[in-house]
Amino acid sequence: MEILWSTVIGVFVAAGVYLMLERHFLRVIFGLILLSNAVNLAIFTSGRLNLAQLP
Repeated sequence: MEILWSTVIGVFVAAGVYLMLERHFLRVIFGLILLSNAVNLAIFTSGRLNLAQLP
């Protein structure tokens, strides 16, 4: 399951960087949003958050 999340994080980072290289302001904002989501997913994946630990 962690391999799947690592792949999703990689796709988010790649898409975010690609969007940030554009000149349009809206695409740069979308790129920043994707990168921030990728960082949050990376933190959750490294912490090994799963459904069994939720109250």
